[in-house]
Amino acid sequence: TGQNQGQVFVREPDGMLRRADSGRPALPGDTVVLLTTGLGKTDPAVPSGQVAPAEPSAKVLQPLRVTIDGKDAEVVSAVLEPGEVGIYRVTITVPEGLAPSSAASVVIVLDGIESAPVTLALGELPAN
Repeated sequence: TGQNQGQVFVREPDGMLRRADSGRPALPGDTVVLLTTGLGKTDPAVPSGQVAPAEPSAKVLQPLRVTIDGKDAEVVSAVLEPGEVGIYRVTITVPEGLAPSSAASVVIVLDGIESAPVTLALGELPAN
């Protein structure tokens, strides 16, 4: 198996997204955005092949977990990406206690089934 490449972004304080890579890794407490497919039904329901609405957000019905190097991350939201067809946006918070890594494994777990992992560069907060 090769290394999977995914769309992993960090949400900056101004709301802008930037790709999380080794040059600017995600840090504990950062809000990270994953773009994915295959998370199933939403509320409100959006028919297959239809563009997802901006309002109200089409929220994923099934509970899901996201792990980073095996540690649970807080799932902030899981919705269809507004203006897109079949793309979901999963927003999480990077947990404390992860070792810095250029390729931390990020996995979505839905109904007991794990996604293929994608990688995320992780840094550490500077010592005070």
